[in-house]
Formats: sequence, structure tokens, C-alpha cells
Amino acid sequence: MNGGGGSDDLIGGDGKDRLIGSAGNDTLRGGALDDWLDGGRHKDLLIGGPGSDLLTGGADADVFMFKRVTDGIDTISDWTPGEGDVIRVDASGFGGGLTAGALNANQLVLGTAATEAFGQFLFDAATGDLSWDEDGTGGGAAVVLAHLMNGGVPVATLSVSDFEIIA
Repeated sequence: MNGGGGSDDLIGGDGKDRLIGSAGNDTLRGGALDDWLDGGRHKDLLIGGPGSDLLTGGADADVFMFKRVTDGIDTISDWTPGEGDVIRVDASGFGGGLTAGALNANQLVLGTAATEAFGQFLFDAATGDLSWDEDGTGGGAAVVLAHLMNGGVPVATLSVSDFEIIA
């Protein structure tokens, strides 16, 4: 499905969908399976939803939204640190004490193991994997949310300013 010019809201169905925003500030929402979302030009909102989705924001700063920790492992193909792209997380689908607002510095670990006894995002610079560990140093395992890539190469850096937490 191609949105063409203008700002569009494209919603995938139950199959493996391909949504292309093209021009305009688009919202692309994947369906139940593994979808391919391409925002194209301008500032877009990409919501993969359930399944392992391929998300490409395209030119300009884009928002990649994660609603539930159980939605699958998405690949963001064009994450460029420091260029305004944002990882938006719906706190209600994550638990672990995550609340709306800015992400605290101790809620993001640059590494593969939690360091505190509360929910933390873990970022592995070697693989570009972003994970969520709901109980931190507790007995629960971290869940991979996304692979952050740029040009087929894992992204090596991520900061708290790259996150936006909503209720």
C-alpha cells in the first residue's frame, strides 16, 4: 500500500504487509504478522505492531514506536544516532516501573546485563540489539525489542535522549 503525496495514515491487515508512506508526515501501522514499513521522506511515525517487522524511516527524523514488549523483534534499518530519530515506548505495555516522560540515565545500560533491580533498556553496541529487562537484575530474562541498523551495519551508540516514554 502506497500513501503517495500528503500525510497519510496507513494500517496493515492480518497478512505480511508492505506500507510505503512516500512524501508527507505519515503514520504507518503494521498488522499482525511480519510487515515492511517505509516512511519515505519527511517525519514519520512507524508502529510495527505484532511480528518481526522491518522499519525504515527514510529521510528526516522519524519516530519508531513500541507498544508492547511482546510484539516481536523489529529491525530499524536506517537508525542514525544524533539525527533526531526517536524510539517511543508505551510504558503501559512494558512494566518494570517505566513511566511517561524522559528516560532516566540509569534506565539505559550500554551493555548486555542489567545493573539495577528495576526495568532497564539494554543496548548491545556489537549487535545493535535493543532489549528490555523488566526486572533488571532479578531472575527474569531480557527481551530483544529491535535490531538498530544503518546501511546493514549495527548501530554502535544509543543515548537516553533517543527515547520518549508515553503513558
